[in-house]
Amino acid sequence: MAHKLARIIYNLMRYGVAYQKRSEEAFTSEHRERQEKNLHRRAKELGYELKKIEMPKSEVEPPATATPA
Repeated sequence: MAHKLARIIYNLMRYGVAYQKRSEEAFTSEHRERQEKNLHRRAKELGYELKKIEMPKSEVEPPATATPA
């Protein structure tokens, strides 16, 4: 926690950049992009080529939950 606060204060003092809290969706999206980039890089180092496949719509959407009547 102290390190996180120190980075925020350092950026504010050094660059004048104010802290902007990211939404959970933005963080999740950026995290996934970083994971994919690292996976592609690692696969290339090992001599593989990755190709993204599209998931069927039924697997992408979470199942509907039934509500008690």
